[in-house]
Amino acid sequence: MQQVIITYDELDRTGYRESVLLPLSKSIFAREAVVSALSGNIKKLIDILAIERNRGREVSQDIDILFRALIPEHKQMVDVGASGTALRLLLSYFALTTDTEIILSGSERIKQRPLTPLIEALRNLGAHIDCLEMDGYAPIKIGKSNLRGGHVSLDPGISSQFVTSLLLIAPYLPGGLTIEFLAPPVSVPYIHMTVEMMIYYGISVDIKKRCGHIQSIRVRQGTYREGDRAVERDWSAAAFFYMYEALADYPATMVFDHLYLDSIQGDVVTKEYFLSLGILTTETEEKGIALDKLDYKGPDFIEVDFEDCPDMMPAWVVTATLLGLRFEAKGIDNLKYKESDRVLSVMSGLEKIGYKLTLHNKNQQLILRNDLKRLPVSGPAYIDTCNDHRIAMAFTMAAIKYRDGIVLSNLCDADKSFPNFAKEAQKCGLVYNVIDK
Repeated sequence: MQQVIITYDELDRTGYRESVLLPLSKSIFAREAVVSALSGNIKKLIDILAIERNRGREVSQDIDILFRALIPEHKQMVDVGASGTALRLLLSYFALTTDTEIILSGSERIKQRPLTPLIEALRNLGAHIDCLEMDGYAPIKIGKSNLRGGHVSLDPGISSQFVTSLLLIAPYLPGGLTIEFLAPPVSVPYIHMTVEMMIYYGISVDIKKRCGHIQSIRVRQGTYREGDRAVERDWSAAAFFYMYEALADYPATMVFDHLYLDSIQGDVVTKEYFLSLGILTTETEEKGIALDKLDYKGPDFIEVDFEDCPDMMPAWVVTATLLGLRFEAKGIDNLKYKESDRVLSVMSGLEKIGYKLTLHNKNQQLILRNDLKRLPVSGPAYIDTCNDHRIAMAFTMAAIKYRDGIVLSNLCDADKSFPNFAKEAQKCGLVYNVIDK
């Protein structure tokens, strides 16, 4: 691990426009990767990644891990590292396709992330799955199976990716598949994103709702047809530059190419979360978006719900706290299943820079509150990023307000989703100095 101290070079950047290169959308690419592998069109993704690398753009670890695992070749073990996305999507993919035994494993944190609802659903469809250390967790051995279609029940309360994992293989099951939900799903926009992509690639999908919640999804048997979707950049990565726009006193206008207001990405709601913090998102003539800071004073107290977009929590909460806003955040219960327990990671990091948030339980929901409690702190703040890319990026931007410097425990954590983050963050006036250990 390589520690780095981050400081902020405050300049009046009013009137300047800075173009930020975001990584490929992880959520879109992950779904495209499985679709391409099942349709035998993996070359399309090889070409996309080749173009990225030829232009000097690094590919996120999550994308690279998933892509390499899907390349047709004999494999006995796949190490997904810290990629929960790869683990969940590959679990269903290999249950459908493998002709031999294959083991899915990863980091110690990956081995703590629960998979029971997805494993049980796949077993009920005929998958041969053995958990090698603890039932419901990686490492997992997947044997050759003859999956059947029909009907399966699933609890989607931990992760929407359990749903996406099953949906993506569903057209290749005899007779298709109906997934009945045992509870309201989390991160619903990501489920709709999966369905929209499947329909684009020629699959018939029907969603049945009751009282506003998804009750079941029916996928008819079929095969994915070829398509040529535009390569979008990652909305969730843009959130950290919204932080800059909100926190800097005199920010430049931040411009992003290939990021669309009508994107199917679930994280497109970033623009709505940060509008509440005074950041306006507009479309550019070059098929992108621009961010500008409004002369705006929001409400004295904000209630925010992250249930549909939990990845937004670190960026938004750190920003709102540093702006001195009172708020109450809900929809955070499942954040303990991420790369770190993100609620605790955010609270711990904010304490290091002088802000005391509190956690409550209301109506069987976790509630994170900021009542403007301050702590006496001085000197560089040492932030444990907990091997979590979103914690690392959120507290990098915190250096804009915390002028004594932010020391990150690991410079490379952001590479998981945004390998060029440090380079792009320097456009905001952030200065990196590596600490020799």
